[in-house]
This record gives sequence, C-alpha cells and structure tokens, in this order.
Amino acid sequence: MNINISDLMQEKGYTHWTWQFMHIPKKSFYHSISQTAVFPTADVGYANYELHSFSHSDFPITFDGFLPVNLQDKVPFTTPSTRGSNAPLHATYLQLSGLTLTEAGSISKSVVYQIHLGSNLTDDFSVSPNYSYTYNITVRGESEDDSRVVKFIAGYYGGALKMYKADGTTETSDVSKADTWRYEKQIEVTIQDVGTDLTWQAAGSNMPAANSFINGRENTATLLSEIEKYPAAKACTDLNVQPVTADNLVWYMPSFGEGLSVYVAGSNVLKSLANATYWTSSTNGTNAWGVHVWNGQNSPESLTNKNYLRCIRNIDPANMTQ
Repeated sequence: MNINISDLMQEKGYTHWTWQFMHIPKKSFYHSISQTAVFPTADVGYANYELHSFSHSDFPITFDGFLPVNLQDKVPFTTPSTRGSNAPLHATYLQLSGLTLTEAGSISKSVVYQIHLGSNLTDDFSVSPNYSYTYNITVRGESEDDSRVVKFIAGYYGGALKMYKADGTTETSDVSKADTWRYEKQIEVTIQDVGTDLTWQAAGSNMPAANSFINGRENTATLLSEIEKYPAAKACTDLNVQPVTADNLVWYMPSFGEGLSVYVAGSNVLKSLANATYWTSSTNGTNAWGVHVWNGQNSPESLTNKNYLRCIRNIDPANMTQ
C-alpha cells in the first residue's frame, strides 16, 4: 500500500494522520480457492486491525499487510466517487484519517477516507485468496460529492431560515414563488465527542438568561466573556483559533434545534454516538436542554449534570464564521 497526499491537502493543515484496515473477517480459511461471493458469511464476525499513527511530514508512506479472504458481490456501474456508498455492508476497507489538533489535544478539524479494497477501485469489492494487491493512492481533496470522504454533515440547520425557489435561489418577499423553507447553511458535527462528563455550568456561577432554541452560535458567543464558568461551551470554544471572539467563532455548542439535527442525521452514524444525553446551549433561565441522540428524547437538565457533547460549525464557503 503506497499512500501520498497532494500539495493542496498538505496546505489544509491536517497534521496528525492514522491508517487502519477495517471490517476484517475474524476467521481465515486455508482452502478457499473455489469459494464464491459472499464468503465467508457474516456469522464469522468482523474486527479491525491495529490503528497506526503518523505525521503529515511522513508522506508518502508505504506498508504491507495480510488480509483474510473476504469475497463480496460486484456492484455494477460503480464509479470511484460512488464506491463508498455502493460498497457491500461487509466489505473490507482501509480507513485513512487526517486531524488538526488544538494545543489541548482536542480535534478542531478532521477528514476521514474509507477506501474499499478489491481488484479494482470501481465495482469489485473482494479480497481474494492467494492474491497480492498493490495500491497506489493519492489523496487530492475532500469533496462532499465523493462517498469515500466521510464527514458528519447533519444538513441544513444553520444560519437564517429563508425561502427558496425551485431552482435553489432565495426568495425574499413573495411567498407564492417559494418552493420550500429551510435554513441557509449546513452544519458539520465534530467527528468525535469532545466530552463525556461535562457539566453545563460550574458550581457557584450565575445562570445566563433564557436564550435561543435555534442559534447555537449566538448562544455560545454570549458566554465568551465568562467562558471558564461554562465547561461544556468552553470545550467547543477551545476548538477555535485563540483568542476566540464573537467574530471568529467557528466551532460552537449546538442549540436545542441544532442538537435535534444531530439526532436526525445520526441515524447513519449511531455507532459513533453514545447512547446518552448530549448537551445543547439552549437554556430556559433555570435549566439547560439536553437531547438523547439515540431516540430524540429531550428534557431540561440540571446544570451540574454530566453529559456528552459534540460541537458544530456552519459550512459556508463564503464566510465560515457566520
């Protein structure tokens, strides 16, 4: 396996990288030449190989590995960019992750690539017995249209609620011309929990006034002047360029509405989300709202409860801070 990244990817600032072979059958078979897909069957179980870490300065990297046979059906008409979404459920793949870390060690930016293995990088997903494969892979970008690029994009839940015409342009005044209403910006969720036992507010601190159920960025910005008193919000603001201000705030604590979007979008990533309550930045002046992301249940929580947290940011190429 030979892997490199382009100059453009070097410039994106992902300094910490990992690679790992994923979804490996737990049993290997000595006589498997005559077998056909699907083999082995799913009841053998699957595991992941050891995680390997390296720096961006180590590219290009080369490594070898032995993988047990894993025969999967071909998927006709698959292209390189649709390979991730078309892959059979139990296909073996290489996962390559790039991270940017804060001084405290939290992940401020991330990208994950899932490269399914096979005799080609289009419609074949089988790791065949007694074969030697050589892969030469260059990572050139992180397009949202490429299903091999994995990010937690919850959908259009950020920014202002606006009217949109059928052609995707905004309508500012005439409701009859609007095809739909939606928020103007997509939100991205941190790829990992930023905390698992965070209190909303430190003991003895003043409770902020009731705030927005929709705008988490605004809620977080109002806490900046006393951010040390609000551990959950601080976990999100620590992901930003320091010193963080209301103008340069990118990663923030989701509002109640934005927290619900994590639940809605999380149906595809629940294995990476804990079966737990996650904090939101919305408060009624007495308690703060939490959302249980596995079932969508929500309730006002005591500020000293310890809950999980993921942070979000608006995806807007024109201005990431708005």
